[in-house]
Amino acid sequence: MEKCRSLSMSKNIDTICKEEDSFTAGRRLSEFPESVKPSSGWKEHTWSTFIARAEEEEAVAPLGKLLLSTFQRDKFVHFFYHVLDVNRDHVISQEDFDDLNDRVRHYMDWNTNNIHYLTLNEVHSLFIKYFLSQAVQFIPKDDGFDFCEFKGPGEEEEEEVVEKESVSIDEWVSVWGETVGRARKMDDLPMWLQYYPKTLFDTINRSGSGVITKKELKLFYTAFLDAGKMEDDALIELTNKSYSAMTSNGESSLTFHMYKLSFLNFLLGRQPNGPGQSIFGQ
Repeated sequence: MEKCRSLSMSKNIDTICKEEDSFTAGRRLSEFPESVKPSSGWKEHTWSTFIARAEEEEAVAPLGKLLLSTFQRDKFVHFFYHVLDVNRDHVISQEDFDDLNDRVRHYMDWNTNNIHYLTLNEVHSLFIKYFLSQAVQFIPKDDGFDFCEFKGPGEEEEEEVVEKESVSIDEWVSVWGETVGRARKMDDLPMWLQYYPKTLFDTINRSGSGVITKKELKLFYTAFLDAGKMEDDALIELTNKSYSAMTSNGESSLTFHMYKLSFLNFLLGRQPNGPGQSIFGQ
């Protein structure tokens, strides 16, 4: 008797669960237009799982340059062409950073064992490695299916690891978008990028006084930018404009604190209303 009652109760529970599943599935399916609803032969839970996975994949897809404002993109394009890609081959590689390091060392009159030169080399090495690794996600993928390359069970090959040697302008802007597009403060950035303004400040401030002078900034622009090819009058005008922007028209000294704020504004500033746009002589 007790066994029969248990079986009866179990059947009732199963009936209730099936009714609830049917109601829930019906409500989910009603949210989709008729053209995308599954046929009656599909299992509802299979359809809902498929939709959930698709939404999850879409959520993690990289947005790249879409995370940047037009003004931010212009700043990073300027950085690409007027700081790094001096040979105008339209890609950035380790060679470009090596050339930049040599330019800075020459104009700053450092030897190869200078602590500032070694630090600049180290940070720039992390810089290019980061961009090469991150740019892989923006390589166009071939979604075509080749039956000749089909592998049966047990024949699957390991996914090929793509190693890049250079970064295109489109990849460059997209990686910057993923790196700074969602950031709100310095701590949201990769560690090498958090340290970069300190490296630049120590490079510019040759005297080690803790305050960058106009003369030091002009020398740095000569070494760091292709602006070094400019006529002296134009370079002085650029230096005055940048120095004024980073010091509130001379009201403040260009200490590391002020320089770091300017650098952060260069990365995160979405509109031309801060000192960051001038940090690389734009």
